[in-house]
Amino acid sequence: MNHSRPFVATIICCMILSPLHTGKAQSAKENADFKLAINLYNDGLYDLAAEQLKQFITNFPTTANGIEAKFYLGLTQMKLKQFDEARLTFQTFALTYQDNPKAPEAWLNVGECYAALQNHKEAALAFERVKVFHPKSKLAPEALLKASKHFKLAGQGEDAQRVLRIALQEYATSNAALPARTLLAQMYFEEGNLIQAENELKRVIEGDPSPDAKAQALLILGNIYQTTGQIAQAEASYQVIITKHKTSNAIQGAYLNLGKLQAGSGKPADAIESFKKALAEKDQADSLLSFQANTGIGDSYVALGEVTKALSSYERAVAFASNPTESHTTLWKIATVAAKGNNFTRSNEACNRIFKSGAPEAIKRKASIRLALNAESHQEYGQAVQYFISFLDQHPADAVADDIAFRVAHLTESELHDARKAAASYEQFIARYPGSRHVDDAYAGAARSYDQLKEFDRAAQLYRELLERFPSTEHRQAAEDRIRTIET
Repeated sequence: MNHSRPFVATIICCMILSPLHTGKAQSAKENADFKLAINLYNDGLYDLAAEQLKQFITNFPTTANGIEAKFYLGLTQMKLKQFDEARLTFQTFALTYQDNPKAPEAWLNVGECYAALQNHKEAALAFERVKVFHPKSKLAPEALLKASKHFKLAGQGEDAQRVLRIALQEYATSNAALPARTLLAQMYFEEGNLIQAENELKRVIEGDPSPDAKAQALLILGNIYQTTGQIAQAEASYQVIITKHKTSNAIQGAYLNLGKLQAGSGKPADAIESFKKALAEKDQADSLLSFQANTGIGDSYVALGEVTKALSSYERAVAFASNPTESHTTLWKIATVAAKGNNFTRSNEACNRIFKSGAPEAIKRKASIRLALNAESHQEYGQAVQYFISFLDQHPADAVADDIAFRVAHLTESELHDARKAAASYEQFIARYPGSRHVDDAYAGAARSYDQLKEFDRAAQLYRELLERFPSTEHRQAAEDRIRTIET
């Protein structure tokens, strides 16, 4: 009898069944590990999720779960704000698995990562690749809108318009078509192509858009009317938004632009109300709108002669300034308006803030002169002269240098009553600015100063030079009288 056969059969059976049990166990472990990683992500534990996903990808690099884990790793890196790493993860995924249903979304996320890194050109190119590589994807129209936005931010206006036209031509029935047309109209408007912009916007309005899309189109159309001086049509567009689309995103812009119209039409009180409504429409207005509205309120209060309220509004505008130019120009408004209201301390503070803020040289020059004028208006004549002289030392070739130099001499004579310094200042002025409109006045001032010093010969000489050089001067009669008096 052969007793070895049952044993051999048992061994063979175990050899056959063992891989099956091992495969099932491995599959169960894979599914459990993947589920753990996804649960960590869904629970917001992104650091732990990233580590689990990386380990999972190492263990199961080519399985369906392993491929999906690579996509989730990119999402996790985005949540961790590791945008450069996420960009590379998504880009590798999109290029490696081009037939994967998530490939279009991967390209979209590449664009979002570049956008987060403020690399607008690469963001635009990544968004456009959604359409290039996956033209039938439902994400393609939206991606083209994003591409346009970032091409524009990158300073590539032609490309921004190009991708919008693609959206209109190839996805005319998509939800992106009307927003694309509205954006295209906005670009035409910014370029000054107002007729094209108006035509596009009318097509948006006639295309039965959503209430918000219609309101946005009306807002831009109102801008066009406002720019071309069609005030009644502009106001009508804004009023339609205000009365029929109060919940749209365009409502703040409508109130803002209506306020600008009212301010320009000599209705500052109405303008203030509109600007305030623009600020009150949402919990938090964007910084540009807040800056413009507060500036408009300040300007309107100036028109009403309410300086204190104007200054408060300008200060709020400075707080919302999104760039140095906005900040500097508003500080200059504070300096000038405060001075007109005789609040010289506030004006001086604004000037000093301009000096410390890295403002352009042109604004700094004006602020330097403002400090001197404030001191003069406050009857601090010595301080004023010092400020003026400091300005001349720093900017001897400035366009108003001769005006300031003459003012120094005049203040020294009339307010500081220092005849010697006044005479020297006037004569220096004559030598330095021979073509100035103040030269005859300087001759007269120098002669008067020498008269006060009882240096009559020099005084008479200057009077004669004045008459010789400027026979039609308004000082002629006084000069002739003094010459006769001195000679007798």
